[in-house]
Amino acid sequence: MSHDVSTPPAPPAAPGDIRARMDHYQRLGLLAGAGGLGLTLLLALVFPATALPAYLVGYVYWVAIALGCLGWTSIYHLVGGSWGVPVRRILEAGAVTIIPLAVLFLPIALGMNTLYVWTDKEYMSHHAALVHKEVYLNTVSFLGRALIYFLLWSGFALLYRGTSLRQDQRSDHGPSNLLRGVAGPILALLFLSWTFGSIDWMMSREPEWPSTMYGVLSSVGALLETLSMLVIVSYVLRNESLMRGTVTTSRLHDLGNLLLAFTMLWAYMSFAQFLIIWAGNLPEEIPYYLRRGRGAATWIALALALFHFFVPFFILLIRQNKKQAHRLVRVAGWMLFMRWVDLCWVILPATADTHDPSFPWIQMFMSIPAVVGVGGISVAAFLTMYKTRPWIPLNDPRINTALEHSGG
Repeated sequence: MSHDVSTPPAPPAAPGDIRARMDHYQRLGLLAGAGGLGLTLLLALVFPATALPAYLVGYVYWVAIALGCLGWTSIYHLVGGSWGVPVRRILEAGAVTIIPLAVLFLPIALGMNTLYVWTDKEYMSHHAALVHKEVYLNTVSFLGRALIYFLLWSGFALLYRGTSLRQDQRSDHGPSNLLRGVAGPILALLFLSWTFGSIDWMMSREPEWPSTMYGVLSSVGALLETLSMLVIVSYVLRNESLMRGTVTTSRLHDLGNLLLAFTMLWAYMSFAQFLIIWAGNLPEEIPYYLRRGRGAATWIALALALFHFFVPFFILLIRQNKKQAHRLVRVAGWMLFMRWVDLCWVILPATADTHDPSFPWIQMFMSIPAVVGVGGISVAAFLTMYKTRPWIPLNDPRINTALEHSGG
């Protein structure tokens, strides 16, 4: 059977009812964002030491998705594959949400003295191991690096989106060739910058603790979280008939395979970090797991091992579960929940006494309005970027191959 290799026609404009629903969801996102952020602000004014770490959880949760969108876009341009064509515009729109997220970094910048013990000069002076880190761990360097991160990430997001949209208007493949050429350097810079970002914003809450795997583990977690979100968004858009014929069972199955792979990779990285620290048994390294291995935190760690890895792993191992879209979406939704639990487990116990068996449950529950608030703004920004553009990249040199293999 022959296939037409000509440029596919542009998809029709979104039907009025679909645009109306997207506008409705955008308004809901803004309302949720305003409500969640308003409640978080109120809590921060009354209980700053409790609410600010909770806000950090919600903030990192959505920054990870925005950067994951950048990462998956880069991976697609590097390796190709028909899986990426129908979801590329979702990724491009999701990456641009890093711009409003840069504004939402302000509470962290203003609350540094509460979030990070290294801002206390007296604390630093009483810990000899931190003397050589003062060049890195200081307010000016922290804020300067944050500015560099957001400039880089915003530039990458706008470059991908702008160049992709230019390809829609051209018959030659110049813009697509440019994207393939820059994807490798962008992916390397993205990994490097998020490594330092995760060290700055999360790991430095325990400034005496070193881990060379922290950045890699954070990057894998961001890619896994984004992939879970991508499965859900693709399924919703497929049901809305926005991309019928492109987001097929086969394409969702491809995403399910990637979800399985990165679930395994996250588990491997997490266990490897624990094993290295356990085997070394060094005084400066073990407090991290002592804080997270006593009392209720132990049960959360076990829940992560069971429900963040083992249960999703065995479900996704069955091919039929990845072929059934509704089952795959349930797994993806569950993974998004477990990513929140994991971030709470990683971020919140940072300042606890290593002999204290309690877990900061109040902070964990306080992070819920932060997740909702930051998420509402992110969703509204995503819909703003997504709804006004073609739903699939037009004139992409790989689009015909993707459509030819989109059956099933």
